[in-house]
Amino acid sequence: MNLWLGFNRRKRPGMALGLILLLLLVGAVFVSVSLYFVTNYFGTSMAMNRQARLYNAAQNGIEWGMAQLWNNKDILSTTQVEYDAGEKLESLRVRDKDGNIIAEGTNPPSVDSRISVTVRLYDCNYAVPEGTAVSGVALPPLRPGDASGGGPTLPVIPPGTSVIIDPSRLLPLGGGMSSHSFVIRSLARDASGITLELETMVVMSK
Repeated sequence: MNLWLGFNRRKRPGMALGLILLLLLVGAVFVSVSLYFVTNYFGTSMAMNRQARLYNAAQNGIEWGMAQLWNNKDILSTTQVEYDAGEKLESLRVRDKDGNIIAEGTNPPSVDSRISVTVRLYDCNYAVPEGTAVSGVALPPLRPGDASGGGPTLPVIPPGTSVIIDPSRLLPLGGGMSSHSFVIRSLARDASGITLELETMVVMSK
């Protein structure tokens, strides 16, 4: 009995407190690391969800734009237009035979109340006047329509256009053009200002 009491008195004071503090420190580190991974996963999931919602809304705008071209196919103007540096892309908007912009003032049906969608239809049958500066403007691919009374001429690609979207437009088609090309651009924007834009080319046979 006396030996046990003597051993008990020789224990260092504060050892239990130090052990507790060490365990608390390890626990705090574990909680911090866990919180970091949870926060990172949550942020990634939210970003992916937002991108998916923006993509779906923009894709819906593309489909809506295709429907506008199809529904108005009989009144679409096929006359070559001239790019106006002052009006920029507005000068290339798809118009009817009376010069009115197709689908102006209308919007695609909403698939998400938190996202707004703007759709623009552009005509690929245009010319850029010589010496016109087009830097900083994302022009649609240049694809001329029917040449008057003859076959098509080889198009010249002005700065700002893309060869990737439709490389076949560089090949002259024998017997004259038999189609008209348009570009649909659909821009989706959420409440926080994040945007996503999709673009597609539509070729309609005459």
